[in-house]
Amino acid sequence: MKIVKDIEQLSKVCETVPKEKFGYVRSILLREMLIRQNKAVGLAANQIGLNYRAFAMKIKNKIIVFINPEITDKWGDDLFLPEKCLSLKKPYTVKRCMYIRVKDDYHTKGQTMALDNYAAQVFQHEIDHINGITIQKRSKDGK
Repeated sequence: MKIVKDIEQLSKVCETVPKEKFGYVRSILLREMLIRQNKAVGLAANQIGLNYRAFAMKIKNKIIVFINPEITDKWGDDLFLPEKCLSLKKPYTVKRCMYIRVKDDYHTKGQTMALDNYAAQVFQHEIDHINGITIQKRSKDGK
């Protein structure tokens, strides 16, 4: 599957993944993330043309798929950090919280887990994707 680069398409809020589609969406995201594992640490469903609230990301060299994810809490300092995106040509500087608590319907099965530092940054980047927000839009130097 090709990476979506159309900003209008990437700006749409994604739909909740129905339970009967969990396996399908998970397998597609795993496959596409494995193909790109040397150039990406995260991949949102809408970046490969699936309008679902799901993404895959690497945490400690393991690919984890989150389905219908949400951030339940943020704490600590916000930092301005450089980020790249498979869907955009250039990097942008984006404000991210370094400590978050998250949950989803698949990996955590509704329980929460804490993420910090780089994992927290990647999770926020990917959740922005499924909420229709690109780093270009979120960036302090975006237009």
